[in-house]
Amino acid sequence: MKSHDKINKLDYFLIYLLVAVTGFEFFFRAVWILYFIIGPISAYLFFIRKQHISKHFIYFTIMFVVWSIFQIIYNSSTASVLFNFYIRFLIYYFTICSINDLSKTFLKVIYHICCISLFFYIVTLIEPIKELLI
Repeated sequence: MKSHDKINKLDYFLIYLLVAVTGFEFFFRAVWILYFIIGPISAYLFFIRKQHISKHFIYFTIMFVVWSIFQIIYNSSTASVLFNFYIRFLIYYFTICSINDLSKTFLKVIYHICCISLFFYIVTLIEPIKELLI
């Protein structure tokens, strides 16, 4: 039972980091460090939980690689930008596939982030504190 609890905590941690790197300005400067944290953990969980890469994902990736090659040839896009995209795309795929009950976990993480944000918003509405912040 304890290993199951740890995995659930890892699920919440991964979702929190995934939300952080995809949507919050606060984490903007540390985004690549977070990818180095998310990547190995999500790949580890992906293989520990015996997930498989779907054939639809492989078809999509092949189609996207062909499209990227044409983009490099005709639109002078750089290969490093596309390589960075593929790394992030794989990390997102491994993370999403390795999390048990993704929608429930995601909603709980967003709920907690909203509650914390609401607390700080209400604190800023209190007049004496507002004067200290300005």
